[in-house]
Amino acid sequence: MPVDLLDLDAVSAALRDGPSVLWAETPTNPLLRVADLTALAAVAAAAGAPFVVDNTVATGLLQKPLDFGATASVYSLTKSVSGHSDVLGGAVVTRDDALASAVLAWRTDGGAIPGPFESWLVLRGLKTLDLRITRASANALAVATFLAAHPRVTAVHYPGLAPSAAAVKQMPRGFGPLLSFEVSGTAADADAVVGAARLIVPATSFGGVESSWERRARWPAETAPDSLIRMSCGVEPLDDLLADLSAALAIRPSNTSSSRTRWPLPTPPIDGLHDICPASSARNVSRPTRAPRRAAAAAASHPAWPAPITRTSYTTRRLHDRRFT
Repeated sequence: MPVDLLDLDAVSAALRDGPSVLWAETPTNPLLRVADLTALAAVAAAAGAPFVVDNTVATGLLQKPLDFGATASVYSLTKSVSGHSDVLGGAVVTRDDALASAVLAWRTDGGAIPGPFESWLVLRGLKTLDLRITRASANALAVATFLAAHPRVTAVHYPGLAPSAAAVKQMPRGFGPLLSFEVSGTAADADAVVGAARLIVPATSFGGVESSWERRARWPAETAPDSLIRMSCGVEPLDDLLADLSAALAIRPSNTSSSRTRWPLPTPPIDGLHDICPASSARNVSRPTRAPRRAAAAAASHPAWPAPITRTSYTTRRLHDRRFT
């Protein structure tokens, strides 16, 4: 059953009803609340329940749940661990030999075994995890500080802004790439901000080298406020991020299409195709000229895309729409 993990009395009461495991996510997603792992571990031990921590947001570099009494920690390898938004995977980490054997047997029997290429992608990401998470955490703190002073922002959720005692104890190296904030106005105002960015990618996933964001309440099961935007900071230059944020926050639903175009990348002149492929026939060269018309028709039927939209921007947006969840 769901329970506020910062309310230890409520957690104790829930465990008295006999749940088989105490499951905690900290920092939480999307409000980035940090629970006291040591206190939760004591409550779980008193109830005889295993204590499992979803450590995806912090990663094992910034927070080590097993050192604070957790039985196991779990990770979505799709996020910061791999760091390039190009692989699906998960991991369970534990010091309990019996639990590790049971999980391994379950994985083998169920067939949830990653392929060689997927495993290589995760291992590739692990090599740069320290560099990426350090840079992304620094960017996130700077972005959260910027947003806290912005007149359109009504609330900022990031553990590093006013760290609790638990956050300082559990995350001494930094507070991660993920933050969220609420803008004044309605869901449409938040959608306009997300759609206006040129550098920050609209995507559900997080933890990649590219900064991404989305309005969380667009998902039916999400309980976040309507105007809350969750942002994952990447490794871009901070000045570029702040400039993009500032321009996007200046956008309102009524002026989205006329003031700021999503992905304003130039479409190369058609003559340039001859330089790339001199042997192209006139029939083949003429094909790309129809692409902007098809893109414009698609944009007209998709209210989330500001107009005008170029062939290049349409293709880019379609790729980003396929981001992993």
